[in-house]
Amino acid sequence: MSAIVHLKLTEWSEQFLDGVYLKDGTERKVAQKLTESSILEILEMRNGVLIRSNSFVGRLSLGDIRIQITPKLHGMPLITLLQYTYGLRNLKLFHYANFDIDNLNFIDLLIYTLYTYAESLLNRGFIKGYTLFENDLSCVKGRIDMSRLASRGGAIAACLPCNYYERTENTLLNQVLLAGLRLAGKLASDINLRHDVMRISDQLSMLTKETRLSRPILNAAQRSISRLNDVYKPAIELINILFESQSVQIENGEEHISLPGYFFDMNLFFETLVSKLLKSLQDEYSVIDQYRLGMLFAYEPKRNPKGKRSPTPRPDFALLKNGSVVQLLDAKYRDLWDRNLPRDMLYQLAVYAVSGIGNNSATILYPAMNGLPVLQQINTYNPLTNGIMAKVFMKPIDLIKVAGFIDRGEKSELSCYITQIVCS
Repeated sequence: MSAIVHLKLTEWSEQFLDGVYLKDGTERKVAQKLTESSILEILEMRNGVLIRSNSFVGRLSLGDIRIQITPKLHGMPLITLLQYTYGLRNLKLFHYANFDIDNLNFIDLLIYTLYTYAESLLNRGFIKGYTLFENDLSCVKGRIDMSRLASRGGAIAACLPCNYYERTENTLLNQVLLAGLRLAGKLASDINLRHDVMRISDQLSMLTKETRLSRPILNAAQRSISRLNDVYKPAIELINILFESQSVQIENGEEHISLPGYFFDMNLFFETLVSKLLKSLQDEYSVIDQYRLGMLFAYEPKRNPKGKRSPTPRPDFALLKNGSVVQLLDAKYRDLWDRNLPRDMLYQLAVYAVSGIGNNSATILYPAMNGLPVLQQINTYNPLTNGIMAKVFMKPIDLIKVAGFIDRGEKSELSCYITQIVCS
């Protein structure tokens, strides 16, 4: 039996496993699909396997290889930014001293946050709702179900079919919460955290039935949230994240391969965070997500025999002032201070810049973990005149500083910091 290989990486890093190989065709197909989907690059070479991470964090089991990818941002700053980004209530976290927060992996941080919300709901009492019951009763309650009564040929027993409502904890939101806690208990790697999560789920299971998590069920739970039960919103949002990240579904022809593990796209998280930060400047600017640069590219009508649709570039954000676009911006979860700007990112931003929209410039916003990175600028020159055609700016956002502003409730200071970045 081969020894289990444990591999720990951070985002945008790589490691070569000397003498380790993928064992069969199934593992190779999974590795190929992971590579093609840009989740994780796994390359089998003559002397071993090269594994290269990007913006996805998480863990995965591939044969005898156990891969764990952790974000550089961790602990309470990450929890604070998760709460801010996804609109989670800034709950004072319980039992902080019971867990080594800074050393919890990413999935355990999500589960810990879910646990604190569930603990809050337990302490205040799970919300009840009206549930429809259809039973045969000797003492009439609610309404007699005449259709059921008629189908039996009348009253043939000392009871009548009744439809009635009762207030109970067996509601959709509590069912989804229970299923989410069960899932969290399976995914948690910290033993103490798993124990506490299962303790709450066991208490809730005495009050409600468990449902099977699915996309329609989660959508229904989110739609059922109102001002009367919005205390459930953070927990349902976290369960949604856990559900989406719990496994990787890869199409292999007509076959779906489910992998034991989870992945979370930090690039999508960072883009959502930046969108919310920019929209906090509403007094001075307005923001359009996924702004369409229409008519920048277009097929020549006479030379488009298949009638293909013209490509439309979409910067992540357009910043508008008085109704006019003043900046085009992209959010990229990549360290552009210690690492070079990839060519594909440069070409993409150069296209935005030469479009003429936003003063012939485009900006990449990227994460930083301290105050060392500063503004960088790349000029695009006209090779004939040697004049500057456009500019690409690389601007860091210090996530530790942002988390500090949010944690202390310093909204004006946060707004000033983001304005300073945008206007620099």
